[in-house]
Amino acid sequence: MNPSKGWLLVRLNSYRRALAAFSLLMFAACLPAFAENREAAIGRITADVTYLASDALEGRGVETAGNQKAADYVRKALEDAGLKGGMPDGSYFQPFTISLGEELKPEETKLAIGGDESHSLELGKDFQPLYLGGTGAAKAPLVFAGYGISAPGLKYDDYADVDVKGKVVLILRKEPQQNDPHSAFDGTDTTAHAYVRTKITAAEEHGAAAVLIVNDSGTIKEEEGTDKLVKPNAFGDGAAKIPFGQITRVKVDELLAEAPLKSGDKTFSTLTEIESHIDDTFSPMTQPLGEVTADLEFAFNTREVGVVNVIAKVPGEKEDEFVVVGAHFDHIGYGGAGSRKPGVHEIHNGADDNASGTSAMLELARRVASGQKPSRTIIFMGFNGEERGLLGSNYYVEHPVVPLDKTIAMLNFDMVGRLGDNPLTVYGVGSATEFDELIAKASEDREYEVKPVDGVMGASDHYGFFLKRVPVFHFFTGLTEQYHTPSDDVETLNLPGIVNAVDFSETVLEAVLKDDDGFEYVEAPTESPSRGDMAYLGVVPDYSGGTNGLKINGAGKDSPAEKAGLQAGDVITKFGDLAIGDVQGLADALRKYKPGDKLKVIVRRDDNDIELEVELGAPRGSKK
Repeated sequence: MNPSKGWLLVRLNSYRRALAAFSLLMFAACLPAFAENREAAIGRITADVTYLASDALEGRGVETAGNQKAADYVRKALEDAGLKGGMPDGSYFQPFTISLGEELKPEETKLAIGGDESHSLELGKDFQPLYLGGTGAAKAPLVFAGYGISAPGLKYDDYADVDVKGKVVLILRKEPQQNDPHSAFDGTDTTAHAYVRTKITAAEEHGAAAVLIVNDSGTIKEEEGTDKLVKPNAFGDGAAKIPFGQITRVKVDELLAEAPLKSGDKTFSTLTEIESHIDDTFSPMTQPLGEVTADLEFAFNTREVGVVNVIAKVPGEKEDEFVVVGAHFDHIGYGGAGSRKPGVHEIHNGADDNASGTSAMLELARRVASGQKPSRTIIFMGFNGEERGLLGSNYYVEHPVVPLDKTIAMLNFDMVGRLGDNPLTVYGVGSATEFDELIAKASEDREYEVKPVDGVMGASDHYGFFLKRVPVFHFFTGLTEQYHTPSDDVETLNLPGIVNAVDFSETVLEAVLKDDDGFEYVEAPTESPSRGDMAYLGVVPDYSGGTNGLKINGAGKDSPAEKAGLQAGDVITKFGDLAIGDVQGLADALRKYKPGDKLKVIVRRDDNDIELEVELGAPRGSKK
């Protein structure tokens, strides 16, 4: 061995050992800092979500004071992070107006019921007009129409062989045989026939002049034995064509005592007896209540509220190119329209939907603002009115503060609080030719599942940007049992998982900013959140309500809906043999029917009813 070479090897090996030891020390020194940074991020996100999903913010409904409190919080968080106001004058708020539908006019509202003598009922105690029916009047014989269900396919029809045209119909909530696991109405599960909007549609189709609804015994049990009148907005706003109100069981039983129903040689003078008879025989008991007449006038004012989007920016090297990062901060307040518990008047805190997404947007803004100047200007936005039909984002794309044709991409967080229970789904990967490879690289070496989906989900704030030909990403961790219920609280969230979603989105944003040439927009298909038990139709629902049926904002490219001829602006009123009152009704229909089924769909288009035939597809999923 050459001595000098041996000495060199000894020195080199010593150097390597020293370098390795130094590297280990440096790595060990970095671990606490990394842990501290992550813990700090979890702390900030926890604070954001805890405040936004607190009872003090009243579910952030656009009609509540909590909505403005949420806007103020988002503005202050962005300002504290160092972001500048994104409006042309340097401010943070973009104001716009939302219609809240109807507001009761008590002085012009009445309900009187009786035979030879009519008795006036007390508003708020004996009866309650409901916004769903809007302003209207009727004076006509009162007909008891059971549960107000027309389901000949299930061999049950409260309107069979009965003429209720021009009459005021009195109906029960829910459906027959609710506690019978063998009931034709899907056992003990609730079907679309139980939905109020389905019942209103059936009454309209049979020519009724007005509808009065009364609590069924099952609802009484759910309400701990009380016969509660719901709030005027419990079933949404004025979508029906006829007046609609609620009356108490006490008042109905008083009427039945004077004008009992008959079936064969039996007489029934209470609702409880009538419900039991319908359950036992599975036969309707529709008939006039003797000579009783209902005289009603329901009057409402249209209500509006001023709200704001929150807009801030981090200026970039290229001042004329932009990336938008957004999340909606509103939710559905105390429930009512949009709630999956429509009869429950409780705060819906919306921790996952979408305090989680708002906290992710704020955390990403803090990271960007504390780093080096980005290559392009980044617009951070808190959208309002999303739950009313993407109103804030749609307002923005019609009144943008930066040119949309200079906006190269939009990143949206909507429901990212359940990573771990579900994968981090990234919709919109097919909206630009370069996005597939970008997401594939960003997904490498993650300790959680990332699920890329080519299609663009139509039910969130990125969709308006996509329709304006802006490539989009939508980060989402899935629908849950708590979705749109009072149970969507902070305790159900995976808070460290939100940090993981932010980490991933930061990598995506960095890749978007590094691309010098921008992206080639692709008209990707429209997707829906994955629901394995649901056939595929491919419509984009309009969640704003205000229609008798389900209005759609569009049909996905090459979807069964597009092939059948459904168009933006159509209102689906019937799907197969089911009346459709809202998005939940359509969801139930898509669970009832199977892929490959061909069925008739009735849509209202320009005040005309059009019959289309659709062949349902298999549930859509990722192509990856």
